[in-house]
Amino acid sequence: SAKSTAHTFFLARMAASRSKKRAAAVSGSGSSGSAKSTAVGVLVLGVAVAVALTGWFPFSTQHTSSGSDVTDPLAAVSFGHGLVVNASASAGGSSLPPELGLSWLLHGMSVRDFFRKHWEKRPLVLRRDEGYHDQLSADLAHMDLVIASQRLAKGDPLLANPKDASKSQADCIWVKEGMQDLHNDYPSLSVAYLNGVTIVCHLAPSYYPPLARLMNTLRTNNAFGFSGNIYLTPRNARGFGMHNDDKDGFIAQLSGKKRWIVHETKFPLPTRKQLVGRPWQQPFDTAIGPMELDAVVSKGDLLYVPRGHLHRAESITDHPSMHITISPVKNVEWASFLEAFAKHFPVDQLPANARQFFTSTVTAALRAEPGMKESDWIRSALPWQYGDPRYRHEFVSQFRAVVGHLNRTMTERLEKQLQSQPAGRVAFEVAMHALVATTEADELIVAALGEFDVYTDYVDKLTQRGLEAPTTGPFEDYVPLAPDARVTLSSKAWTFSKQKSALVLDFPSGASVSLRWTPELEAAVRFVADADKPFAIASIPGNDVFENTCLVRVLLNAGMVAVNTQ
Repeated sequence: SAKSTAHTFFLARMAASRSKKRAAAVSGSGSSGSAKSTAVGVLVLGVAVAVALTGWFPFSTQHTSSGSDVTDPLAAVSFGHGLVVNASASAGGSSLPPELGLSWLLHGMSVRDFFRKHWEKRPLVLRRDEGYHDQLSADLAHMDLVIASQRLAKGDPLLANPKDASKSQADCIWVKEGMQDLHNDYPSLSVAYLNGVTIVCHLAPSYYPPLARLMNTLRTNNAFGFSGNIYLTPRNARGFGMHNDDKDGFIAQLSGKKRWIVHETKFPLPTRKQLVGRPWQQPFDTAIGPMELDAVVSKGDLLYVPRGHLHRAESITDHPSMHITISPVKNVEWASFLEAFAKHFPVDQLPANARQFFTSTVTAALRAEPGMKESDWIRSALPWQYGDPRYRHEFVSQFRAVVGHLNRTMTERLEKQLQSQPAGRVAFEVAMHALVATTEADELIVAALGEFDVYTDYVDKLTQRGLEAPTTGPFEDYVPLAPDARVTLSSKAWTFSKQKSALVLDFPSGASVSLRWTPELEAAVRFVADADKPFAIASIPGNDVFENTCLVRVLLNAGMVAVNTQ
């Protein structure tokens, strides 16, 4: 029959290839590439023998389960309610371990339990004591130093935007609800913040050493390369509307508190092209599911939001909020890995019809399947330890499961064509059996994983830059103001007044600045205007030391105050 003929031809090709490479290896002329092909050839030959002699077909169109407790990335995503774990009783600031890393970040739940129960599945809140994140030296009191450090990083080619080299990826911008970029609406970051606008500092670990140290230890714990963005929202404000992200987010609350609302999604594990909620994307209600978490996250707490789950956050009345969202810079998905694996697959060892099927139909399926709403199985991420050889068995187990799902899916989608074309079915079976066999070929796995080193290498360079970044200057046009900096009123020839919902500062030069009125800001302005002796920024009334720092900076730029930063 056509099937047995194809299999016989396949066996002969594999046996010939194996003999040729073995002879080359014995004669000493074989290369590392030959050794790799030999290993693959042996695996493919074994499957071919099984197919030819027994008709064995390891992945049928019917999905069966052994009932064993095995992590299966192909199982339908089961959205549960968000879990809140209180770990504050044992997480006091004085008992913090000196080292950072995943265990430290996830204090309150074991790393293995987190990846088994929550990763890419459901949100989680870990309650800890207020001082838990203090060793990161990133809070409202340090925010001006973070911004000054970011300005020192301007112009570094490593941080250049790949689409526009004149812009930096590691910038500090200001955005309002709806995620509009408001750079042209305010003259400075300080004025923007005093108008209730959220400040976002991208890739902060690339220029702020305390955060770089955390990313460095996270990188050594697993194969993902992490970085983070800082978000600073004034009291009673919201920077982002309901949306989702294509990366998992660990939100470490650094100052204040924030209310988070998280919803299930109708499109699990989306890619960048499938996101919703931003002005240039589909409306969020096209993908939103039932609410699964409504929680206030306070200083010291950690919130985990799975990739794709819709969420929004808002600061609590009378409390500003500062947090860092830590995410993998690149989630390596099974779809991406399979495409990379296909590049290294020894397709030349397949018979002609199977080779043609693999290079056309299989590769086309790998490109198209991630776009299918129901195909979250191929959009799921590789296991978090994928780069560690000690976990290779678990990786291979999941890899085989993914290929099995691909086989079943292609069988269903091509059912009519395969029924009407016996030769095509033979080509399909031979190609898929060969692919299944190579899921244990370590050389091919390592080669495919190597395709993603460009991302982790880049993150490592960002982290290294952050570890070496200066935080003591030399500062030029933006000297950081610490809370203990002494302020002296230089001129009383300026006034302020409330005009509807604005607090307007008028200067003798004729210039004026309009700020969002709040009773706290008015009290701070009045304190400065009435000062008859030097004072520290920290002594200005209010619970937002960065807001008071911004006020001092506005007055400093207008020449109304002098600041001693020594």
